Formats: sequence, C-alpha cells, structure tokens
Amino acid sequence: IGSDQGLERLKDGRFTLYTHEQGLPDDLVLSVTQDGHGNIWAGTRRGLAVLKDGRFVAAGPEKGLTPGFVMCTYTGRNGDLWVGTRQGLSHFDGSRFTTYTTKDGLSNNFVQSIFESPDGTFWIGTDSGGLNRFKDGHFRTYSEHDGFSSHVLWSIAGDVTGTIWLGTDGGGLYRLRKGKFTNYGPRQGLPDDTFVRILDDQRGNLWLSSNKGIFSV
Repeated sequence: IGSDQGLERLKDGRFTLYTHEQGLPDDLVLSVTQDGHGNIWAGTRRGLAVLKDGRFVAAGPEKGLTPGFVMCTYTGRNGDLWVGTRQGLSHFDGSRFTTYTTKDGLSNNFVQSIFESPDGTFWIGTDSGGLNRFKDGHFRTYSEHDGFSSHVLWSIAGDVTGTIWLGTDGGGLYRLRKGKFTNYGPRQGLPDDTFVRILDDQRGNLWLSSNKGIFSV
C-alpha cells in the first residue's frame, strides 16, 4: 500500500513499513507493481526503486530512466515493466529503459496511466494530452473527432468482455467498445465525473474510485 508515509506490506496479518530508511528514493509512493519476474517496483516522487534482499535499490539514470516523479507502473502481458513519468513512457527490458516522448509521437510527456489490451496494444493516459494508442512502435492520439473529448486521463482498465474503460478528470467515465466511445457521468447515474482508479474484479463488477468515494457498476 503506497502512501505519503512510505510503502506498507501486509503479510501473514502483519504490516511492514518501507521508507527512505529502507532505500526508497522518497516516502511519497505513487505506485507499486510486481513484474513478471517477481520483482517489486515502487514509484515515488523522486524516482523508481526495486526491492532487493529486503531493501529498495534506486533504478535511475544508470539504467536509462530519468529521475523524478513516477506517476504509474505497469506489468505488460510478457512480464516486462512499463513506467509512466512526467518525462514520458518508459519500457524496461530487464537491463535498460527505453523512453518514448512527444518526439516519438506521444501526445504529452506527463503519463498517468498504462494498460495493455489482449491484442498487445498499449493504451496510455496523459495529463493534458488525453488518450494515446501505442502499437508496433507507433502512437495515435484520440480526440473529440474520435468521440473522446477529455484531455486529462487518470485511469485505464479492461474487463472480461474486452471493453476498455477510461477514467477522466471532470470528463466522466468513457467506455471504448469495438472502436466506439461512450461517455457516462452524473446524467447517466454516476455519482461523480472524476475517476482516479478503475479495477475490474473479474466477476463482472467494475470498481471506481472518485472524489465521492468508491463504488461499483
């Protein structure tokens, strides 16, 4: 569990707290992910770190990752780590990071969410740049012309039907199904129009966190 006091691990009914004293670059932990090789990665406002022998070890410039805010971490379907920062989208192949930025076609370097669909397409949510699709080394940005009008995208998730759900900042919840966007908000019965996190529980329920609490649809 990440917080502004460090990272808490719950195991066998007991909590263990990891902070800068245990090697974290900073006590504000924004994301935590286990990759396909069993490594635990923590993203903080001062960079990324991996858990080794009970302590965190910073993973930064020596591996090709620019230090600074790590907004999100994500494990791809092949087990590789993907990282969203304020400097772009980074992929770790096990030895070094490759970073993609606006120079490569990304709409904005402030990456807040990452999701991979079953066909290997990556969906990237940005702050001020909206939604990007990344496939075969190429980016495509979605806009009002495509039916997606939000510029700040907080969260992306997929459900068992293959539908992609997109949580925005003030723009409601979007559903992407068969290439078509549908928008949901208070007028459609949702209690809020800002959704920070989305989780599919694999039981037909979609869980949403918002400014007005947590609920399911």
